[in-house]
Amino acid sequence: MAWLFARTPDRVQELGGVRVTPRDRLMVCSCPVHRHPGHWERPDVFAPGRFLPGAGHGPADRACCVPFGWAPKKCVGANLAVVQLMALCHLMCTRYRLTVERPEAVTMALRFAPVPENFRGRPALR
Repeated sequence: MAWLFARTPDRVQELGGVRVTPRDRLMVCSCPVHRHPGHWERPDVFAPGRFLPGAGHGPADRACCVPFGWAPKKCVGANLAVVQLMALCHLMCTRYRLTVERPEAVTMALRFAPVPENFRGRPALR
């Protein structure tokens, strides 16, 4: 994930009381967004479960997590990265067996891809 990226405004505008023009180059850092205590509970702790649907300590909204930058100029490799993550999930699922605690509670949400909701399970080697 890039922690710093540059942007050029498409028109004259004011950002936080500062006038910026298309001749300016803005350096944008997503780290303060990803570690803002107003958006995240214990922001400096590695807790991937916070991104599960319905997690009480997850992001306040979608703008609180920008792993590929903000549109319309987000990372050109974002789609490739998502496909690679899905391939990794496939490899994990073919090498491990997942035991789901309550399979009847699992539902699917359609986002960029089908995403399980209410999924709580344990991995074991096949």
